[in-house]
Amino acid sequence: MKKKVLFLMETLEGGGAEKVLVNILNHLDEAKYEITLLLLRYEGVYLSTLPSYIKVKYLLGPEPTGFLRRGIIYSLKKRWYSLILAKAWLANVLIPDYFDVGVSFLEGDASLLLSYLNGPRKKIAWVHIDLERHHTLPRAVEKVVYEKMDEVVCVSEGVKQSVLNLHPALESNISVIYNPIDTSYIAAKGKESIKVGDGLNVLAIGRLLNSQKAFDLLLAAHRQNIAAGMNYHLTILGEGSDRVALEKYIQEHQLSDHTSLLGFQDNPYPYITGSDLFVMSSRYEGYPVVLVEAMTLGKAIISTACTGPKEALNDGEFGYLVPINDVQALAKGIKILLEDQGIRERYANLSRHRADIFSFKRSMNDVEHLLDT
Repeated sequence: MKKKVLFLMETLEGGGAEKVLVNILNHLDEAKYEITLLLLRYEGVYLSTLPSYIKVKYLLGPEPTGFLRRGIIYSLKKRWYSLILAKAWLANVLIPDYFDVGVSFLEGDASLLLSYLNGPRKKIAWVHIDLERHHTLPRAVEKVVYEKMDEVVCVSEGVKQSVLNLHPALESNISVIYNPIDTSYIAAKGKESIKVGDGLNVLAIGRLLNSQKAFDLLLAAHRQNIAAGMNYHLTILGEGSDRVALEKYIQEHQLSDHTSLLGFQDNPYPYITGSDLFVMSSRYEGYPVVLVEAMTLGKAIISTACTGPKEALNDGEFGYLVPINDVQALAKGIKILLEDQGIRERYANLSRHRADIFSFKRSMNDVEHLLDT
């Protein structure tokens, strides 16, 4: 008999956790698992990439466009959605089904909702970020939510330590599973090479939604280097509400000839292949999927020394680390790696070797073991 598994996720927008979840769902054995995906909001670029055998449910549908009446109805639906997340009894009325396993694949409301449900026999929560630096639930609520879980899975040792620093009572049921990175798929998709603009190519990837990715800091460092006479092109892949502010900064500081915001790309790998340097300017990260993908394709890496990148790069052994929120250090690091081909090539070779530890097969085996026990 198939195991009934419920995955909970806020949306399937173009972020790292969403990408990893879709990757896992596409590789779980259909013969072993009957999978339901419950989205808190039915939206996201990855919806079309789900396998057909996944049952998809949602609490809140996509926002309608057009008539005022539709807007009013949607506003009422949002209030209903908020009520579900506030009332455990209501959540169980709406989602009464039995499941062998329930998995909230993102911290925040998805984990909160899973903590309410009586249907799943076993509850597992995934944590993708450094909880000490960023959290979406009040600390008291967060504590209750995670203590209701049978297992808490962290995407890196650094994330695990951040959880234990806050909630030491979880020590007996916390583990680490690196996000599965399908290196053969990435290699196949990254065979072509796309270069943008003139000079060497610097690439960054991430959603333009909040301060996490620190693209404001990256553009400030980029501005310093261009003003100092450097000639290279910075490309940022990703979409989000911060686009307008970033475009304004680019225009105001005459960076248009040296900068491209190319939006979300279904296949970012040719851009990674065509880049000379991959940069991550984040203020916090749990497990930087796109950074590891860039390592898989043999790219020199420069990153801020937040939890996930610091671990992936082994404290700077496999990539160039700079302090968080330090524009000067980031600008200097980019300058050093672009101007010294020898250093750049050394880090590129190190990336290829380091990527070998992120085994897709091992991570998928760990995920299945978690679902089966």
